[in-house]
Amino acid sequence: MKFVKLIFTFSVLVFLTSCQSVTDEVDSITTYLQEDKPQDAIETFLSALENSAYSEEEKNEMKATTFPLFNEDIIDIMQNYKEEKIDYDTAILQIKQYEAVNHPEVLEVVNNHITEVNSIKEARGFLEAGLQLAEDKEYKKALDTLLKINRETVEYDTAFEKMQEIKSEYYEVTLNKADEFFGNGEYEKAILLLEDLKVYFPLNPAIDQDISYYIETLIQIKINEADRFALDNKFADAFATLDSLDSIIGPSDITASRKEQYASLEHVNKYELILSPFVDQINQFHDKEYATIYLTPKNRYPLVEELATGEAAFYPRLSISPEGTVLEMVAGYGHSEELIQVQDILIKIDDMEPFDFYLEDGDIQQKQDETGAYEWVRLDERENGLQFLLLQSIADSLTTEITFEGYSQSKTFQVTAQDKAAINLFLDILEALGEGKFRFLENNGY
Repeated sequence: MKFVKLIFTFSVLVFLTSCQSVTDEVDSITTYLQEDKPQDAIETFLSALENSAYSEEEKNEMKATTFPLFNEDIIDIMQNYKEEKIDYDTAILQIKQYEAVNHPEVLEVVNNHITEVNSIKEARGFLEAGLQLAEDKEYKKALDTLLKINRETVEYDTAFEKMQEIKSEYYEVTLNKADEFFGNGEYEKAILLLEDLKVYFPLNPAIDQDISYYIETLIQIKINEADRFALDNKFADAFATLDSLDSIIGPSDITASRKEQYASLEHVNKYELILSPFVDQINQFHDKEYATIYLTPKNRYPLVEELATGEAAFYPRLSISPEGTVLEMVAGYGHSEELIQVQDILIKIDDMEPFDFYLEDGDIQQKQDETGAYEWVRLDERENGLQFLLLQSIADSLTTEITFEGYSQSKTFQVTAQDKAAINLFLDILEALGEGKFRFLENNGY
C-alpha cells in the first residue's frame, strides 16, 4: 500500500514539474518580448519545441499561448511604422525575423503585414510625389499620382483632403490657361487642356461649352487651311491637316467628306497634268461624284454616241477613275434604211483573216427616227483583250473594214483615217498614263 502511494506521489510531482516548466518557458518568452528582445523570445520558443522532455500536447499548448504574443509584437511593429517611429527597412527586418518560427499561422501574419508595410511605403511615395507635383503647378499629374494611393491606407485620407484643394486650383488655372491659348490662336492646346480637365469635372457645363466653342473654331480654321492646300495642289499637306484635326477631335463626317473631295481633286489634277499635251485633240468630261475623267477624240462626245446617216464609227473612249483606266472602242453605223439587228461585228485588217468581238445580248444600242436607223456598242477591253491587242495594227493599216452582221443583211464600212488617227492618239495617251498594256493582257500574261 505504501508502494502504491509512493508511485502516485511521484507522478503528481512530475506532472506539476512539467507544467511549471512550460509556464516558465512562456514567461521567459513574454519577458523577452517586453524587453524588446524578440530574437531571444524566438530562440527560447524554438528551443522549447526541440526539448524532448515536453510532450506534443505540451508543445501545442505552448504554441497556442505563444503565437498570440508573437502576433501582438508584429502588430506593435506595424503601429510603430505607421506612426513613423521606425523606417521601412527596420519594419521589414523586425517583421521578417518571425519567419524563423516557421509555422503557417505565424508565417501568414508575417506575409500579411509585410504586404501592408509595402502598401504604406508605396502610398507615402505617391503622396510625397503628388504633393510635390501640385507645388510645381503640375495639377493633373499631381491628381493622377494621388489617385494611385491605396484607399485602405491612412495616407489616402490625407491625399483626399489635398486633392480637393488641388482640384479647385487646377480648375481655375486651367480655364485661364485655355483662354490664353485660345486667344493666341493655339486652339489645339486649349482643347487638350480642357479635355484633361474634364476627366476630373465630367459633368461641368462650363467646360463642355468652352470645348464645343473651341472645337467649332478649330474645325473652321483647319478646314480653311486644308482647302487652301488643296487649291494649291498640295494634297499631302491638305490630308495631313485633316489628319491633325481628326487626332484632336476624333474622326468626323466633315473631315471624311473633305478627304473624299481632295482624293477626287488629286486624282483629276494628276491626270490633267499628264493629259495636258493632248488637251487640244480630245474632249473631256469630269464626273466629280465618281472622280472619273472620260475622254474621246475632239470630234466625239464622252457621254453621248452621235452617228450620222451613212457613217460608220470605230473610235476610242477612255475612262480614268481611282479604280483604274478602261479603254473602250465605240463601234456603230447609221443609214437611211431599216435596222439590220446587229448580231456580230467583224474587223478585217488589210490581208489578215477577219476577227470579231465579244458581244452579249443587250450590248447593242439602237435608235430609229425620221433621219434613219442607228446601232452602236461600246466594246470593252476587259472583254476583248486579245482583239484590242490589234488596235495598233488597225491604226497602221492601209485598209481596215468593219462589218456589222445582222439576221438578214450586213453592212461593211471602211475605218476612216480620222478614226485611225484617234486610235493612235489614244494609244499614245495610254503610254503617257503608264498603261502601255491593257490590264486584261497584263493580268493574263500577254
